[in-house]
Amino acid sequence: MTESEFSQHYTQWKQRWDSTIKRRSVSKTTGKSRYTHRRLRTAMNSNDFCRPYLFTYHRPDCAGMPNTNNKIEGIFTDLKKNLNTHSGMNEHSRRRFISGFFLASDGDPQVK
Repeated sequence: MTESEFSQHYTQWKQRWDSTIKRRSVSKTTGKSRYTHRRLRTAMNSNDFCRPYLFTYHRPDCAGMPNTNNKIEGIFTDLKKNLNTHSGMNEHSRRRFISGFFLASDGDPQVK
């Protein structure tokens, strides 16, 4: 799906469910009004905020950027395994270890 298709479908979805999204309930204990579907509204706000970044990999200035975060997840998994193996390090040593880990993996896509 392209960015424009996503935006179009998302806008249509918001229009269709507008009354549900705006529905409010009154608390029995405090008497205050609040949105009934707070978690839905939170997700929508997050989507609205992050939408400009969702399709970054499609832009010409980001050619070659992967469309998933699998590689970085794998690198962090390896880092965690190595840090757990050396769990007795103090904070200074951990920082040096992490710095060295990323320097060793910089530029080498086959580092595991």
